[in-house]
Amino acid sequence: MNYTENNQRRMRNIKVLGIGSSKYKQLTHNLFEVINELDIEAEVEHYEEIDDFLRFNIVEIPTLMIDGEVFSKGRVPNVEELKFFFIPNPVH
Repeated sequence: MNYTENNQRRMRNIKVLGIGSSKYKQLTHNLFEVINELDIEAEVEHYEEIDDFLRFNIVEIPTLMIDGEVFSKGRVPNVEELKFFFIPNPVH
């Protein structure tokens, strides 16, 4: 399934912040599963240093940021939940 928004693909900027914990690793795994399944074009950046957390004003890890907006912090969304972060809401 190809994900398209307004019939155009756009590159997503994704930041994963954490310190190599099992939660951080599971978040990364789930994220890449969704990226592959939905065929999302994305630049994924990993941040694992305290200075990075301070720079992004993050106090709970792991944190998932998509296009500069925090979508999850301090927990690991499952694959189905992550899909909702990328699929736009249907227009009524």
